[in-house]
Amino acid sequence: MGKAHACESFKKWEMEIEDEGYVYIVRLVTPANQRLGTDFGYLCSCPDPQAPGPCVHVLIAKGYHCGWHEMFDTEKQVEDDICPRCGGKVMEVAYTRP
Repeated sequence: MGKAHACESFKKWEMEIEDEGYVYIVRLVTPANQRLGTDFGYLCSCPDPQAPGPCVHVLIAKGYHCGWHEMFDTEKQVEDDICPRCGGKVMEVAYTRP
């Protein structure tokens, strides 16, 4: 098992989405390091987030989620501790080649 760099949003992320006077929270719930060949898993606090398929709040929030990882994405890290995609903080994560 090696080490790699990833945006902090790779493992933990949430966003508030306002809709018709209500504020819903969309959270990353699937560990992003298990995303190979799949999409991230998100959960919304709206009354019916799972039927049928992802709610509109998840679809909106996904467009704002960075989730950069140096082993899976093309952008290269130039500055220490700064994500090349969103400018957020970078952390070191364990990485096992598939």
